Amino acid sequence: MVYILIVLAIFSADMMLKRYVEEKLGAQEERQYLDGTVRVRKVHNHGMLLGAFKDKPKMVRRVTGTVLILAAIRLLTAVFSRKNERRAGKLALAFIVGGALSNWFDHFHQGYVVDYLNIKTPVRFLKKVYFNLADFFILAGALIAAIFDH
Repeated sequence: MVYILIVLAIFSADMMLKRYVEEKLGAQEERQYLDGTVRVRKVHNHGMLLGAFKDKPKMVRRVTGTVLILAAIRLLTAVFSRKNERRAGKLALAFIVGGALSNWFDHFHQGYVVDYLNIKTPVRFLKKVYFNLADFFILAGALIAAIFDH
């Protein structure tokens, strides 16, 4: 059951941060923290990763919804299975489902996902990439699964 609580915690935390950013930051307003290492700005992403397919909103909702359902089924199967599933695999799935649920919720109810974080990096391509807590957990879950759950 702890994995279901992790999903709910990720969803709730990301939704609270998205709401805060939507309510407190203006359209072009940017706040910097840790000597400019972390930047916070309100960005509406109508697509998927890096704005891909932003001109196909129905497809984005269908794809993200399908991935969410499949990951949630796999998580529930792992949590309630009599087999001894690896903890890393269940944690990875909980991270992915929590993040996917938050982003899908945004797409379904608003037609876009609220991104708000940017980390200063020397990698030129990443300088303009904004993400949210849900994206972080989706990536962390994928990395955990790739490294530990084999």
